[in-house]
Amino acid sequence: VELAPEGRATLPALVRDRALTIRLVGRPDRWNRLPAHVDILEGALIVQGLGHAAAQTDGVCLTPLLAAEQKARAARAGIWSSSDYVLDAKDGAALTERLGQHILALGRVDPARIHRGRDYLNFARYWKSGLSLIIAEKDWPMFAGGAPAASFVGKRLRARGRLEWRSGPALLAGPD
Repeated sequence: VELAPEGRATLPALVRDRALTIRLVGRPDRWNRLPAHVDILEGALIVQGLGHAAAQTDGVCLTPLLAAEQKARAARAGIWSSSDYVLDAKDGAALTERLGQHILALGRVDPARIHRGRDYLNFARYWKSGLSLIIAEKDWPMFAGGAPAASFVGKRLRARGRLEWRSGPALLAGPD
């Protein structure tokens, strides 16, 4: 779960005097931190609109977290009551301000291309001025189910992930 500031403030009260089940998932990062999943707590935070689903490590099952997120979005709870929580995928300036953060962005793909073994779904005509979703060609079938990248042009997509700079704001997708 990627917590909004309200979620970080609420978290201590939610865990006080509660027994929690913590499952370790994935491998330690370069600072030897172990990623963990707290089953009940994560869904509760998301349903209250205090954060969004964010698979930031291998082994996390996003399905129940995305279902909780959908409930919160439908109820316009917490972060979902504001239209500016999900970033416009064409707004390069707003995206650049959030580099290094886990974000949600929404927009229409325009254009898509394959270059040097990667599929690029760009959300702005000039790719450096908006979000680029970059997927290794070998991982493309996992995301697209066999559809070519060009078939996504004009389609509205929601993308989530840690925002990086690759000559413009970009999300790198895949199990790399």
